Amino acid sequence: MSHAHVRHAMTDYDRLLRIPGLTREEALLIVRPEVVAIVASWATPRGGAKALDQRGVCVLETGDVVPDIPTGPPV
Repeated sequence: MSHAHVRHAMTDYDRLLRIPGLTREEALLIVRPEVVAIVASWATPRGGAKALDQRGVCVLETGDVVPDIPTGPPV
């Protein structure tokens, strides 16, 4: 499942876009942690603890890094 699908189907992103004065980039920044957490939860093996490192990147118990959502504007 793509990050875009998660953002639109599982967060308040579309509702945020309807708020006057809130930019698309601001809405993306607001929902980004939730999208990352959802995607990371799917990537975590059963019983595998996950944690965020000092950069906010999800790291699995195995030391593997969960791919992050690009921080630039979507294309």
